[in-house]
Amino acid sequence: MICRGRCGDRLQPVRPAKAGPHTVLLLAFILLSGCRTIRHVPEGTPLTSLTSSNASDAAQQLAARRSQFRGERSLIRLRLPNGVSARAQLQVDPSLRMMLTVYTPIGTTAARLYSAAGD
Repeated sequence: MICRGRCGDRLQPVRPAKAGPHTVLLLAFILLSGCRTIRHVPEGTPLTSLTSSNASDAAQQLAARRSQFRGERSLIRLRLPNGVSARAQLQVDPSLRMMLTVYTPIGTTAARLYSAAGD
């Protein structure tokens, strides 16, 4: 045990300071703000399947969809060759540029890959 000031012949144990209500609230706030939260992204309309019976009809439907394409975004799970899996987000905009964002287990960005329409 430790003495404060002049102890003389006897040892006086030092009592730990008690945490006040402000300290407890501050620690609770730090713990809660450090927790990982999920931000809900509004869901868009799902893509419908093609209703064609032959290749030329399917090509026409795809051309019509491409002219109306406004971009897509989806969350996916990547499985890498070394056995590791990671969450990722794939975004494609109307000019057909693509961005793949790979996330770490704690939700931070690990990598971003970009691709232009002609690449």
